[in-house]
Amino acid sequence: MIEIKDLNYRIAGKDILQNISLDIPDGAFAAVIGPNGAGKSTLIKLLMGLIPLQDGTVSIDGLAQKRMAKTT
Repeated sequence: MIEIKDLNYRIAGKDILQNISLDIPDGAFAAVIGPNGAGKSTLIKLLMGLIPLQDGTVSIDGLAQKRMAKTT
């Protein structure tokens, strides 16, 4: 299961993702669609842990992604 709660992400003061929450149960299929610049790649990178979380939580199979403090 993938659980996302209250996910927000900003780059240079611009909101890229705002208040994203969703649950994807085991065995389900999900698609991320939207126009260019909508934050699809950013969402996937956050899910994979390739970029650090700023706000919110992400867990995959009950294991939480670590939230890392932004140091800028």
